[in-house]
Amino acid sequence: MKVTFGGSKSMTLMNNPYEPVKVESILTIEKEVPEGTNISDFEALQEKINIMLEKDLENKMKEVSLKQKELRRKLKSMLK
Repeated sequence: MKVTFGGSKSMTLMNNPYEPVKVESILTIEKEVPEGTNISDFEALQEKINIMLEKDLENKMKEVSLKQKELRRKLKSMLK
């Protein structure tokens, strides 16, 4: 039996006067499992997936935030 599980998390960075930036992490896993597999095994895997998604989203938000700061700095220097 094939089982598909995973999840997604997203966050929007609102930073006036700039456009909002949406960051998203998606993870989908397909796994072949024998019939009669206990559902609690999938709950443990789903918890690991949730942790991975949060870490990935956090890293992406840090990266986007740094890029926005760099862009703001460049724009301010252009205006001087």
